[in-house]
Amino acid sequence: MFVRREDLAPVLTRPYAMQWSNGTRIKLAVGMPVVPTTAGDYLVSIKQSDKLRFPIPHASVGYIYIYKASKIVDPELPKEKVALVTRNANLKLGDDSFQVKSTWYGVMSDKKTDVALVKLAARCVELVVQAPINTLRLMAMPRPYVSPPPPPPAPIVGWRIPVGTPLMTLTGREVAVAAKDIAVQMPAPAPEQICFDATFSMVREDETSIRFTRPVRLCASGSAVTR
Repeated sequence: MFVRREDLAPVLTRPYAMQWSNGTRIKLAVGMPVVPTTAGDYLVSIKQSDKLRFPIPHASVGYIYIYKASKIVDPELPKEKVALVTRNANLKLGDDSFQVKSTWYGVMSDKKTDVALVKLAARCVELVVQAPINTLRLMAMPRPYVSPPPPPPAPIVGWRIPVGTPLMTLTGREVAVAAKDIAVQMPAPAPEQICFDATFSMVREDETSIRFTRPVRLCASGSAVTR
């Protein structure tokens, strides 16, 4: 895929961690998207609508980083007493407070105090915050949803674009390669290009429930089409 350089988002090229005297702390993994601000710090979306600012060193931010893992995975769900953080609760990280907009699960503290330290985790993020005990609700952790496998595709009996064929836009720019055989209608006489409608799907690695789809028309050389 072709992406203009000005459309690339800055990310952490080195891990970032910070800890405060009140027991709260934050860890951000390599690859975490960050947004520079005019104040010199960086705005980080730790989960969906929850955004915080951190004084990340400029040398730890860039556009290219080495990614060694095979896939970004969700953190393990707590196996202890699970606490659901109430929406709009005010949590404290360091000297600053922020209002929760997203769904967070943590480990329920056994200490009978008005304020508890709660460990929260998301993709590329781990933080320990101070939370008022009345904003934590003991509950059973919901089971993760596992989508059923898609049905096998029907066999193609007519004309098809074979797997591995270069695909291009209407203007002739090559943008993809056929990952499987694609069924098409072949008019007579055979055209120089054969085009078809496809759907381009985009999924955020940090939030797999968020999916964007866009229609796109792709073409292949007419000489590549076979039966």
